Amino acid sequence: MWFLYGLILGIGGTLLIDWVISENIDVGWYAWPLALLALGLGTLTVHHFVASYAELEPKAGWVGLIVFGIPALILAGAAVWSFV
Repeated sequence: MWFLYGLILGIGGTLLIDWVISENIDVGWYAWPLALLALGLGTLTVHHFVASYAELEPKAGWVGLIVFGIPALILAGAAVWSFV
């Protein structure tokens, strides 16, 4: 599962950078760290949720989904806003 996740992230990142370069879009320097931080928090959220359910702790999974997921969504929104 994580191999496919990494493969999708690599292909998606490559396509994003290629699109930004080909469309000549001026992106601020702060957009890239925001996007990486949002991606990291999103990955942490998914991993925590799946691992908590595998360990038969569904409440911890849902709490982690809220605690890590909401900041990940906010950062992802800020990163997308700066790309537009």
